Amino acid sequence: MQIQRLKDQLKIHEGVVLKLYKCSAGYYTCGVGRNIQANGISMEEAELMLANDIDDCIVDLKRNIGFFNDLPETIQEVMVNLCFNIGINKLLNFKKTIGLLRDEKYLEAADEILDSKWSKQVGQRSHDLADMIRSCES
Repeated sequence: MQIQRLKDQLKIHEGVVLKLYKCSAGYYTCGVGRNIQANGISMEEAELMLANDIDDCIVDLKRNIGFFNDLPETIQEVMVNLCFNIGINKLLNFKKTIGLLRDEKYLEAADEILDSKWSKQVGQRSHDLADMIRSCES
């Protein structure tokens, strides 16, 4: 069987849609006719998407926060976690927190994260991230 020819044919017949949509039968679908509603995704596919999303967050953070590479690794992880959760545009609205991180005022930055609307929405996640930031205080 010529797998590449089959893939090319399926792309023509099914189309390639990179966002979730409802197919003609009413099922949530994406990619090349993948019925997400009935079939879901595999753990391997979830891990691949996660790796891609993390890479995208790192690119966004490096592009938008000039000192990102200078932050301690733990705080870089916090920033990626935040970016993953709310996106780079909303993260950039955390101006005071970002400024405190730039100035290495980690305890204040942790407090600032907890004093946000986002913190109230996500609960324990914000406390976990604040604790990670606090752990970098010298």
